[in-house]
Amino acid sequence: MKFKEFKRLLKSAAVTLVTTALCFGAVSPALAAPVEGDAFTFTKTIEMDKNVDLPNDLTFTYAVAPTAPAPADAFTIDNVTAANFGTPTTVNRLNTYTVNRDIQVDVTKFTHAGSYTYTVTETDNYTDTATKTLSTKEGTPTTYTVEVVIANDDTAATKLKVDRIAISSVGATEKSGAMSFASQLEKTTSTNDGNELTVTKRVSGDYADKEHAYKFTFKITGLAALEAQGATYSVATTPSTESLTAAIGVGDSFDFYLKDGESITISNLPVGTQYEITEDLENIQNAGSYVTTLDNTTLAPTDITYTANTKTASGALDDVTNSITYINALNNITPTGLFIDNLPYLLLAAIGAAGIAFYMVSRRRQYQG
Repeated sequence: MKFKEFKRLLKSAAVTLVTTALCFGAVSPALAAPVEGDAFTFTKTIEMDKNVDLPNDLTFTYAVAPTAPAPADAFTIDNVTAANFGTPTTVNRLNTYTVNRDIQVDVTKFTHAGSYTYTVTETDNYTDTATKTLSTKEGTPTTYTVEVVIANDDTAATKLKVDRIAISSVGATEKSGAMSFASQLEKTTSTNDGNELTVTKRVSGDYADKEHAYKFTFKITGLAALEAQGATYSVATTPSTESLTAAIGVGDSFDFYLKDGESITISNLPVGTQYEITEDLENIQNAGSYVTTLDNTTLAPTDITYTANTKTASGALDDVTNSITYINALNNITPTGLFIDNLPYLLLAAIGAAGIAFYMVSRRRQYQG
């Protein structure tokens, strides 16, 4: 065979091979990231604020619907109940409960090789919508498509094997070897004043200024669990304060002033909102002599920070009555100068010293002269 003829045949074979591969790909697209073997991963999560209880009667069910000719009983997914969830993980007041399972596909239910399709749909039995709202976590599916590929296997007793499993959410093109369902449980309404914070000012001591309006700054430092990023709130205060002029979010703050015995209530904030309250004593006479303590219902000692002139309380609105009392006591004043009652004696001493100095200078001049 001449070299030119061999080269022509080789080129023709290459074209035929590429064409065949393209045609095969057009009718049988490859599965993207499937899992090999006869099992896939199932995950169920539910998120809620740490102060929201997981309902004991909560149940999630999973309907597995085959598409003909897929056998109906090749696999099942058992119900997930409250009892199946263990101890949650907690991050920034958000509790996440998780159930993980390996779902086995029974190859004995199939009669021959092929590709078989199933649809898995989640439902729940939750009805207590008056106090809590159960919803699907945004961006997560409630229905999946499962493709089970059965291949011939002469070494197996059934002569078949589960070659691979590919799972995708309905309408999606990407496939994997796992399915995950996620829910959120939120309070529908608050039955107490857990979304309010009351700040009270107390001043005590013989030398304390009880008529001074002490300055405070309230600042939102973090959102409650399950709150949308960038959320802002139309916060209200009783009594009202002129420095609160618009809805506020993370990083925003406003000032208010309290005298001895006065209080302010900050409301319209979700339970779990993280905050800081700072009292500023910088422009207070004898500020360094004041002793400041905080009396509160929710904060731990580690939540309170003291500097030279500021006292800051950091916390999160709890699902109980939230209150903080700033107590400033001034029982002693550290002397920083001279008492005015001693001034006459000091003047006499100064005059005497000046007289002695004048006498000594005069005697020296006479001696030198």
